[in-house]
Amino acid sequence: MLRVKLHIILLLAACLLTACHAGHSGPDADGRDSVYTISYIKDIAIEQPKKALALLDTAEEKRLLTPFDINDLRCLVYQNGLSHTKTAQLYARKAYADPEARKHPDRLLSLLSTMADGCHTNGDYAASVRYCTEGLELV
Repeated sequence: MLRVKLHIILLLAACLLTACHAGHSGPDADGRDSVYTISYIKDIAIEQPKKALALLDTAEEKRLLTPFDINDLRCLVYQNGLSHTKTAQLYARKAYADPEARKHPDRLLSLLSTMADGCHTNGDYAASVRYCTEGLELV
């Protein structure tokens, strides 16, 4: 029963996240190349995960994106592009711990969903429920 409720909560959180997503990133006023934008890396995260990770490495080295953006995008690439859930969890926690995460409620909700799903998959049901509860409070 708890498992069914958890799946329903995760589905609702994913639906709300999709409905709330309003922003996108394009070339910035400071002249950053468009391949180093959040939207471009998100676009290639599933189809070209290795290229996305290479771009993130370069963006991190050149400080073209914030640490929050880097960790959030790495979480996305590892979760959806490479299906490395444990590595995705690591980056989700890093992004979640960053104070900038509180400035982006839609992305924070996505991180909570990823962490709840990962905890559930790994059998840590208490943490999964805790993340789901926090996500519902955020919504």
